[in-house]
Amino acid sequence: MRTTLWTLMMTLPLAGLACGDKDDDTGTDGWGDGGGTGDGGDDGGGADGGGTDGGGTDGGGTDGGGTDGGGTDGGGTDGGGTGDGGGTGDGGGDGGTTKPINLLVNGNFEAGWESWAIYPESLSNYEIISTGDPIYLSDETFVAGEGSRSLKVYGQFTGWQNETPIYQSFAGEAGQTYTLTGWVYHHPDDAIQGTTYGSLAIKFFTSDYSGFDLQESEHFLSSSPTGTWTELTVTGEVPEGFSIVQAAIQYWHCYGEAEGDCYDGGAMYIDDLVFSLAE
Repeated sequence: MRTTLWTLMMTLPLAGLACGDKDDDTGTDGWGDGGGTGDGGDDGGGADGGGTDGGGTDGGGTDGGGTDGGGTDGGGTDGGGTGDGGGTGDGGGDGGTTKPINLLVNGNFEAGWESWAIYPESLSNYEIISTGDPIYLSDETFVAGEGSRSLKVYGQFTGWQNETPIYQSFAGEAGQTYTLTGWVYHHPDDAIQGTTYGSLAIKFFTSDYSGFDLQESEHFLSSSPTGTWTELTVTGEVPEGFSIVQAAIQYWHCYGEAEGDCYDGGAMYIDDLVFSLAE
């Protein structure tokens, strides 16, 4: 997340679960235009740049804090003085929203390729790209969302349908529910073409990899908005008898093409992935 098994099983996408856009406003949330470098067929790599941190704030918020109640209690003609006025309690508890624990290591690609895997390992149609790197077929340069690095993936250019799976693996137990979210992008000068698409997936395997299942997000297509980061989300429950869970990026180049003459260009950028286990 086995060459023959992998290729066969990857053709079984399930219904996508959610998708949204981040505003194209780098001044506010850091995710805006600025682009992405495509690869377009002959790109083949470019500089080893980076992606975006995307981490945002920790979500813990403030402690609610401050003084609680304050003021005077009663006083006035009652003669009760100032009373306790509520003391300096905790101000109503935790005033923030707790961010889920991210099980991924380097989910924002700020540490480059660290902790990620690709199958087969011989594939090289990906790179870590940094803010300021050139965009293929464009005069513009890449601008990361938050931080300075993200992942770029493009087709293998075999002429046939081909998949590029990038993932991290975890031990799981039947009945556990996981959610994978992340942000994807393509630049108008080097957008995904034809039947190529990208998605996020949660993949499940038996201990010997003989059994396979998956849940997949909505597809990021050639018709998806360019120049803006789009959020993809997928949730899945570990089936009975399965014990290996993969948080995966899928890039299907020339999907469904069987003539051996498909060399569609374009590239997809991925950043700020969070993989969490339901409480």
